[in-house]
Amino acid sequence: MTSPSAQRVRLSALLLAVLVLPRPAAPVDCPRVESDAVQERARRLLESAEKQQAAGLWVASEAPLRDAARLDPASPFPPYALGLALMERKAFGEAVLAFTASREAFGCLMGPDAESKLRLRRSLDQQLQQLRRTRAEYERSRLQRTIVKHQEANGDPPAPLGQSAQVVLALEARIGELQWLREHPTREPVAIALALGNAQFNAGALDEAELEFRKALASEPGNGDAHNNLAVTLTLLGRLDEAEQELQAAEKAGIAASPRIREEIRKRRAAGSS
Repeated sequence: MTSPSAQRVRLSALLLAVLVLPRPAAPVDCPRVESDAVQERARRLLESAEKQQAAGLWVASEAPLRDAARLDPASPFPPYALGLALMERKAFGEAVLAFTASREAFGCLMGPDAESKLRLRRSLDQQLQQLRRTRAEYERSRLQRTIVKHQEANGDPPAPLGQSAQVVLALEARIGELQWLREHPTREPVAIALALGNAQFNAGALDEAELEFRKALASEPGNGDAHNNLAVTLTLLGRLDEAEQELQAAEKAGIAASPRIREEIRKRRAAGSS
């Protein structure tokens, strides 16, 4: 479940004003499991919305995702995808609520009883099947366009199709995350904490963002994106030594530190010593 604008927060968000976030509602009882027919309707809406998102139609995907979440509130996938769309629209407070709803739904599915485990496995299998269908459609489309471009070029190498390749890579990343969850059915997906952390950060809720990035690292200590995001957050909080430690951890995990964040740390150190 990969964020549409990557998992890393950007230094440009340093200039965002701190906003007052709508507070997530208090925990509620897990919603009842809908009938197979209702779940199927929700899955079709979700699949349609995911295709729209893969094509970059983020705003258009919101309505079917809201309908899917209303039809099947026990599924964590519509609110997660809705959160991604809201992030693209910079509706960060709403995104926090959507990702929180996804977390709560995952929590219900990860119950200790056999029925919960069966529902989670079934839900994951259905979502994986949908994503694989979408990926296959994009791969077929890429192949067809590659052939046409090659023919039009009269023997020259076909031009790279960067946009389509990025879509396929994003779909593959989401498939990989769901496969990981299928193999670790008692652990919350790291993508949930990362998504919530990114939404909180962009909304200016830095303390909450820090907690989410640390949750991600508690589950996956070598996650470079979480280390990078935490470094940016700690920089804004003025904890520069910790920020540099997190940057080092991110680089060790293969995530190159942005020169802008290093420059921001340098400026803040200089300002503090003057």
